[in-house]
Amino acid sequence: MLPVGTVLNDRYELDRPLGQGGTGTTYRAHDRQSQQTVALKILTLSGTTDWKILDLFEREARTLATLQHPGIPRYRDYFQVETPTDCYFCLVRDLVEGQPLDQLVEQSQRFQEKEVVAIATQVLEILVYLQSLYPPVVHRDIKPQNLIRQADGQLQLIDFGSVQAIARETLLGSNTFVGTIGYMPPEQLQGQSTPQSDLYALGATLVFLLTGRSPDQLQRQRLRIDFRPYVRVSDRLATWLDQLLAPLPEDRFASAAIALRALQTPDPPVIRERTLTGSPTTTVLSLRRPAGSNVELIRSPQRLRLRIPPQGLRLSLLGLAGFALFWNMLLVFFTITFAVSAPLFVLFLLPFWYVGIMLMAPLCLALFGQTILEVGRDRFQLHMTALGISKTLRGQTDDINAVEVANSGVRINDVPLYTCVLQVGIHRHQFGFMLTTIEQEWIAAELQQFLQQLV
Repeated sequence: MLPVGTVLNDRYELDRPLGQGGTGTTYRAHDRQSQQTVALKILTLSGTTDWKILDLFEREARTLATLQHPGIPRYRDYFQVETPTDCYFCLVRDLVEGQPLDQLVEQSQRFQEKEVVAIATQVLEILVYLQSLYPPVVHRDIKPQNLIRQADGQLQLIDFGSVQAIARETLLGSNTFVGTIGYMPPEQLQGQSTPQSDLYALGATLVFLLTGRSPDQLQRQRLRIDFRPYVRVSDRLATWLDQLLAPLPEDRFASAAIALRALQTPDPPVIRERTLTGSPTTTVLSLRRPAGSNVELIRSPQRLRLRIPPQGLRLSLLGLAGFALFWNMLLVFFTITFAVSAPLFVLFLLPFWYVGIMLMAPLCLALFGQTILEVGRDRFQLHMTALGISKTLRGQTDDINAVEVANSGVRINDVPLYTCVLQVGIHRHQFGFMLTTIEQEWIAAELQQFLQQLV
């Protein structure tokens, strides 16, 4: 640990340590240039026993640099300092004044239902923002220690070192696994994470606030945390928590937006999926059209028409656009070079051209793709077109088994991207790939409600 008064990068003077975690020690520091107090997180090379810890640290810096939300500390700087005996990796962010939620519980504070709902609402609003990014950002380590409550009651979510990381080590085989025992969902222990993983961690955090006990100390019924004997809350909140804590991701709320809507709606209208086998159905909340969406949806008792126009190059796609442009320009250069000097080597570039095309595909869909879905009482038609290439699917409305938001099979930075899925018999047809998760959930809810009223 560095002594108080140490100056790093000729700018940041260490005041006192704030805490130590698996990916570094955080200090309160004085920025001599801006004359402001900041939080400075330091990872030393000598104290790093696993290179994956350094990878997590750098990942946190890259992630924070792209995030802008009032509930997330603002990124300021990232640098490294080399000395004859060591190397220091430093991340600077806004200093969050307040107390972690676990400290409040340790001070014998017990949270009532109203307070827990307010905390859940704030965290869900942060998760809605993270899940609206492209690709969605999964925090993977939501817990009381990483939620700082400020004097005005506002929460700050910290420690993004685990975001989008791959956790494939077993608990006994490595100390660099992502997450915290008691707050990690079952799939995260197996190295798999989805946006629903953060919802589970939030549910476990709320249970801790209500009971004052770590979730891993509570009994489980069929792998689900059995918290009800230890709390006094309304049945509605308990049922909502039960869905957050479902062992399987698909049994939780499909997104933070859906979970937030369920929490805020006293008696939410429900729509039930129609299934081919008549098996138990899934409850889905109906959403209003998201503000700012350019999706057109017209619905009458007998007909529904959905039009998804070109979405344009959204801010969240700029990083992908820049990388795709760089990649393909590099391929053009090498292709021309090899075509002149060594034509056979052009064949070795074919796999790289495939990657280049796959990088450009989502950009073309965003700029030029259009989808029109028309559903009537008897028949439906799904028409998709982009750059003169079109695909049309027609069928019987009665053959539609379900409409849902599901994993598209595409992953960016190991984070799955989601899409609307029209289940027709044994076939699954994807559309709305470039929409935000909130828009996808709204479309799925509207379609399910329309199909339900046709029955």
